[in-house]
Amino acid sequence: MIPPKDSAVRFMLCDEVRLEHGNKLAILGFFPGGGVNLPTNKDGEPEAVPALTFIFLIEDGEGQFEATFQINDEAENTLFASDIGLIQKNIGIPAVAVVRVAPFKSKIWGLHSANIYLSGRRYTKEFNLSPA
Repeated sequence: MIPPKDSAVRFMLCDEVRLEHGNKLAILGFFPGGGVNLPTNKDGEPEAVPALTFIFLIEDGEGQFEATFQINDEAENTLFASDIGLIQKNIGIPAVAVVRVAPFKSKIWGLHSANIYLSGRRYTKEFNLSPA
């Protein structure tokens, strides 16, 4: 097993992903730049949205990895955690991990991290929540 380099794990954030014919992904509501604008409740806090989908494209490494996913706020409080299962990464072929969080809710604005763990090794990708 050869773990991927940090720079070879890419991240995208969107509303929804569909698997289509030919093993293609249809990405709906892509958030460019790592920022998400959320509605605000009456107290000025982020309002829940139906879903956010986190996509990790693993372009490097080789082997079978036990994968888990976690979202943390800036203070490292865990907002969401999930077991993804096994990911098989073959040489020269990207692997993809997709995690849909529905509904998505955070109590604070600002920087958050989406973390994928591949056999215990953490890969962190940041995103920002701001008011719409």
